[in-house]
Amino acid sequence: MRKITELDGVRGIAILLVLLYHLAPQGLIASLHLSPTLSGVASVLVYPVAALGWTGVDLFFVLSGFLITTILLQTKNTPRYFRNFYARRFLRIFPVYYATLILLFVVVPVLRSSTHTIPPRDRVFYWFYLQNWLETFQTYTGFRSGYLIHFWSLAVEEQFYLVWPLTVYLLTPRQLVRLSTSLIVTSLLVRIAVNVFVPYAWADFNLVQFNTVARFDTLALGALIACATVHFGHALDGSWWQRRAAFALAALFLALAAIVLLSPSSPQVSNPVFRTVGYSVLAGVWALFLLRALRADPAAFTRRVLRLRGLAYTGAISYGLYVFHYPIYGAVWAMMRLPAVRGHPLLATLASPVLALSLTFAAASLSFRFFETPILTLKRHFE
Repeated sequence: MRKITELDGVRGIAILLVLLYHLAPQGLIASLHLSPTLSGVASVLVYPVAALGWTGVDLFFVLSGFLITTILLQTKNTPRYFRNFYARRFLRIFPVYYATLILLFVVVPVLRSSTHTIPPRDRVFYWFYLQNWLETFQTYTGFRSGYLIHFWSLAVEEQFYLVWPLTVYLLTPRQLVRLSTSLIVTSLLVRIAVNVFVPYAWADFNLVQFNTVARFDTLALGALIACATVHFGHALDGSWWQRRAAFALAALFLALAAIVLLSPSSPQVSNPVFRTVGYSVLAGVWALFLLRALRADPAAFTRRVLRLRGLAYTGAISYGLYVFHYPIYGAVWAMMRLPAVRGHPLLATLASPVLALSLTFAAASLSFRFFETPILTLKRHFE
């Protein structure tokens, strides 16, 4: 698959949403116990923008479903289909992921004698990409994964990578479209069932948010876009399709906005409509946005924005940004709670986001340049 600069821009938007979300309403800034005045400023200027930053994960899911399915469809009839796919995924994902686990599970506890956030009995789930199930069946307020809570989405994607190559290999394109459509409906039905039969609110949220089956519709929508672009790409370039795609995107966005505005607090926690239909609408918004990024006229505003150099670079290093950001945020959070810093809340408010983002981008950039890129050059052996 040829490199498409706009896709790096899409990744850039997704990771910036996640970074902002964990900085503001659910994360670092909220943990600083600001004065009423500073809290008021943050609630007006920062929180409304960041409140839906968690949806960046759904954009990553749609993009992954599209990219993986496109690659598999294009290489389906080539020699060493399975070997090449899994080798390239291994080189892209495993080194950074397992290096981070070794650092946090092995090195840090040795260097610092303190109570570890993640119990040893839970760590085995991380080694086998099953950590999302730790949270799925969590039945009380709070998370078991601490500074690695964001790794749940990596587990969902890895479970998708495990089964999807064989699925694409065995099915015709028409059968793949039917299966993807069935998965979209199944995910919605699972979410409805959870909201009907599980009365406890937090268990309700966990069983939807982290459940692979309940979240598979985003990946399946990406797969549908891949089937459409691989087999009907020229038709999608027509103005008739583009106008209707733009209209559908606007309609879904307005529907999503209405659901969110009717939520008393975080919509994925407080609003059963969002926890069911809302996730489907959100996936549809990102799917149409991706289709727009791929098939709109090259001079269109959306594609010009996605080709911006800074946004594209952010997307290129987005994997490292995602893996590293929450542990780094946690370290900054711990530092900002030191007595010397807590005596200056304005300084902490201004410095903590800048410091957290700077360290995160620095770590991801260094990792991409000196660790990931040399490893990725080995992909040439698995073309």
